[in-house]
Amino acid sequence: MDGVLEVLLGNALAAAILAAAAAAAGRALRRPAVAHALWVLVLIKLITPPVVRLPLPVAISMAS
Repeated sequence: MDGVLEVLLGNALAAAILAAAAAAAGRALRRPAVAHALWVLVLIKLITPPVVRLPLPVAISMAS
């Protein structure tokens, strides 16, 4: 179960990094088509399985 949680959190972390880049690019470029395309990439990242596993620095322990 810890492996699944780690994969999900890693995928959410990657999507959050992409979202920050999309928000910054959307403000800097001020082109709606580019901003839309970047946000679609964030959505795709959220619904697809991770391709690369990101190491999480915090260990998560589940209390029994």
